[in-house]
Amino acid sequence: FSVQYKSSEIMRMFTEEKKKFKCLDCGRTFGYLSSLRIHCQTHTGEKHYKCSVCEKSFTRKDTLVMHQRSHLEKQYKCPECEKTFRCKYYLRKHERLHKGEKPFKHVQKNEKCPECGRCFGRKAHLIQHQRIHTGEKPHQCPECGRCFTYKSHLNRHQKLHTGERPYQCPVCEKRFVESAELR
Repeated sequence: FSVQYKSSEIMRMFTEEKKKFKCLDCGRTFGYLSSLRIHCQTHTGEKHYKCSVCEKSFTRKDTLVMHQRSHLEKQYKCPECEKTFRCKYYLRKHERLHKGEKPFKHVQKNEKCPECGRCFGRKAHLIQHQRIHTGEKPHQCPECGRCFTYKSHLNRHQKLHTGERPYQCPVCEKRFVESAELR
């Protein structure tokens, strides 16, 4: 038994087991109407969320929030080479490199990226880094098909589908997917 309702952007299919929302553009189905609406923006190219720092626009609010963290997290800049760091400790260690010191003696960085020259202590880290250059996104969400460069990004994304929000604000009691959203 299946009944279909059509509107300009979505088709709802009600089955005995569960409700599904189907995208008319590509045929993907979603368990939640909100997930379908977010997905539909990938077809229209609408970008409703704008960064107040650099003016870059995004289709999803969570992507904007992740992007905005990049402005906050890298606050310490090397005066020699302009490289930025999340904390003063790593900036100080980095500055020692310019003085000819070897502050990272315990880690030998033998694996060098042929694209940008960045060095890594482990080949696995180099391979993971190279995805930035190749655009490879090997981790796919089984729910919506969206792909990610890193497994950790897929894990975080999947919480959107499950509704899992383990972090609660002690002031307003609103729940969040990530602890960093508690601001």
